[in-house]
Amino acid sequence: MEQATMTPAEKWQDDLTYDNSLLPTGDANPAGTASRVHREEIKTTPVFSAEVLAKVLEASREPGAQTENLLPQYGLLAKVLHNFNSKEDKDPKEAEVQSQASKKEKDKEEERVQRQASKEEDDKLEEGVQSQGSKEDEDKEEDGYHTKASSELGYSAPDGRESIPEPEDKRLFVNMNAPWSAFICGSQGSGKSYTLSCMLEAALWQSKRVKFPGKLPNPLTAMVFHYDKFNSCSTSQICEAAYLSSSGIPVKVLVSPSNYMTMKKAYENIPGFPQNAKKPVVRPLVLFEEQLNLERMMTLMAAEEKDGKMPLYMESVRSTLRAMAMNDKKTRVVNFADFEQRIEAITPIGNQRTMLDSRINLLRGFFLKPKTGKPQVPKNKQEEQQQKNQADVDNFLIKHRDKNIWNFKAGELTIVDLSCPFIEEGAACTLFNICLQLFQEGRQDIGRLVALDEAHKYMTATSASSRFTENILSVVRQQRHLATRVIIATQEPTISPALLDLSSMTIVHRFTSPSWLTVLKSHLAGLSIEGETSKRDVADVFKQIVKLEAGQALLFSPSGMTGVDPETDLKRLKMQKLGVGYLKIGVRNRLTEDGGRSILATTPSN
Repeated sequence: MEQATMTPAEKWQDDLTYDNSLLPTGDANPAGTASRVHREEIKTTPVFSAEVLAKVLEASREPGAQTENLLPQYGLLAKVLHNFNSKEDKDPKEAEVQSQASKKEKDKEEERVQRQASKEEDDKLEEGVQSQGSKEDEDKEEDGYHTKASSELGYSAPDGRESIPEPEDKRLFVNMNAPWSAFICGSQGSGKSYTLSCMLEAALWQSKRVKFPGKLPNPLTAMVFHYDKFNSCSTSQICEAAYLSSSGIPVKVLVSPSNYMTMKKAYENIPGFPQNAKKPVVRPLVLFEEQLNLERMMTLMAAEEKDGKMPLYMESVRSTLRAMAMNDKKTRVVNFADFEQRIEAITPIGNQRTMLDSRINLLRGFFLKPKTGKPQVPKNKQEEQQQKNQADVDNFLIKHRDKNIWNFKAGELTIVDLSCPFIEEGAACTLFNICLQLFQEGRQDIGRLVALDEAHKYMTATSASSRFTENILSVVRQQRHLATRVIIATQEPTISPALLDLSSMTIVHRFTSPSWLTVLKSHLAGLSIEGETSKRDVADVFKQIVKLEAGQALLFSPSGMTGVDPETDLKRLKMQKLGVGYLKIGVRNRLTEDGGRSILATTPSN
């Protein structure tokens, strides 16, 4: 019937029928929609158990299955030592049903035990068992680990229950197909960088010499940011991720040109590195003019307003860049020679000139500008010396220039290590921002993984650090669209609470600071449910954290999947999420060399 000929009541009923066809029925989505939602949740879960993987693989072998690509690549992360799943996650009706079922099973068990006890008593009377023999049988029964049945079926529980199977598969895998973010924290020596390296192995492994614990048909490409203040010409703290090179993973290290020789020596003489293993390739970090667009110039010159504050000279820089952008007809690439000429015409007041020159010199130390005719004649000895210094820098950059440093290949790790006596953490974060932008180019071809190692050393209270944090947060917020996974490893969970809020999973290694626990409690669902309705005591969780051994951790991941829902079938998969629960895990052994061992006064060689 045409709506034009309908009465108001008929039109209302017609609209109601149509609208109801689009709405979920009851408390759940329509079967088809629910199935699609569950499949999408499985595809994008950051971590999952072996039970989940087994069910997905089983379902993929069914005729006409639509689940063959749900978990196409993954890597072994850890062993689940205990699952602290909260009872608050369960629906009240489900909890009541389970409680009734548990009561029935308990009644049956008590009845069975009584019958068994009665039968054993009758057998003893008939066979005339002596008291000493009876005592030996009781001791054997209480032990429960020495009978043939217990060795075949598992073990017999000391309380008289029937033999139960051996513990189920405890493996926990990390999903290397879908984008996610991870926050790793803990005290020094608790295993943060070790866990980070295991996750990098799961993303990059291509070696055929050692079997890979997982499946990785399409390796990712990864970039790790590292900065250490404790750096001098005689002492250099290298990034532990460089040890991935020991098993054949290509590792490229980009360092500050002013500290190139020191860092090259440090990475080519890594302690404990296998003798015949391929060493990391060390290159100076060099930017080329075609990479210097307006956005990156704004970043390098710190011409972005932060909290309404900006140095006075930066307004002139901003105006200069704005004018160049409006005059640019074809490309957004900055002509550096033109930029320098315009900047020289600026006459800042007082110490503003010094501040402006410091930003320009930072750029000149990493930027290889094209030659533009004869150099300008110096006006005085000071300008003459400045030209000589810049000529030395330019000659070095020309000698070591390599545009391939910005080509990122599948299965390759790029470490940006800006540890240098001449670079403060603010300048390091500014350059990290540029590297992050360059790394994000071409992400459609190869999946990306970005990692921040020892982030507390450079994510400080400076404005440059804040901008870098904001950029990392932006990547995390858009990770699904940017095809990027993000890992932050730090001692202090206080560096950015927003990162905790947005992370897909948080891995907590051992620490002893109550203030750190307070931060975690405010931002992790698994620690925020303490109260009258919860049986979980955060003080008990803190005791667990303090007692964790090296390599052990608590893992919080609300969307992580740890089991198969009882209602699932092979055509409509449904998994159990971790929710507000958490796991105690033991991180697996590394496939590559471990570079994080403590340096002691005595060693086996001594």
